[in-house]
Order: sequence, then C-alpha cells, then structure tokens
Amino acid sequence: MNSELKSAWFSVVIVSVAALSSLVVGVMHGWPVAFAPLALLGFLGLTPMLFGNGAGDCDERDVDVARKASLMGGSSSYVAFVFGCMTVWAVHHFRGDEAISIHFLPGLVAFGYIVFALVRSVFIISQYTPRALGSNE
Repeated sequence: MNSELKSAWFSVVIVSVAALSSLVVGVMHGWPVAFAPLALLGFLGLTPMLFGNGAGDCDERDVDVARKASLMGGSSSYVAFVFGCMTVWAVHHFRGDEAISIHFLPGLVAFGYIVFALVRSVFIISQYTPRALGSNE
C-alpha cells in the first residue's frame, strides 16, 4: 500500500467522521453549532507527516492516478458548491427572505471541501482495487 492510498483512507475516515458528527450535532443542537465538528478536518493537515509526501514510492501510474483524482475532486467540488449556493438561494427566495444569512458561507465552503476530499480519496481507493490493478483473483 503506497502513501497516497494510505492518505486516501485517512481522509475518508476523517471527513466521514467530521461530516456525520456535524449532522448529528446539527440535529441535536441547531445549525449554528453544527459547524463545530468540522474542526476535525484540521487533522487532514497531519497527512504529510503521517504518510510522507509520496515521492519515494510512486511511479508514473501513481502520479497519473493522483492527478486524475485531484481533477475529479475539484470538478465535483465546483458542481457541489454551485448546487449548494443555488439551494440556499432557492430556499430563502421561496420563503420570501430578502437576504441570505452570512452564517451559511462557512458551511458552503466546508461542503465544497468535504466533497473534494471525499471524491478525490474514493477515486484513489477505487484505482487501487485488485480489479483496477488487473488482478483476476
């Protein structure tokens, strides 16, 4: 298992825990408090220290997988961010509100990053399955 795959699994676990914790806290205590568990995303900053930068154990295929994963994650994040912005606008517009609360902005940014990290990590994990590697076991 190379360092890119290890960091992808680490990202999936951290992002999933942060997103699910945020949803649980939001349901239990209200939406302004729901952003607090997203601070767990800060643990993603430890990825280079825990798994290295991947320069020593990668070949051309690994670099290509990482590049495609970043492209997929960025594209998905953009679509999710636009969808999130339009959803917030539509909900407020049809309720008759004239302005959107500024408290939605950090949530939209976090939503975009969560989508980026999850899509990128899941793409990397899917490229290292036995079937993707050409094994018929």
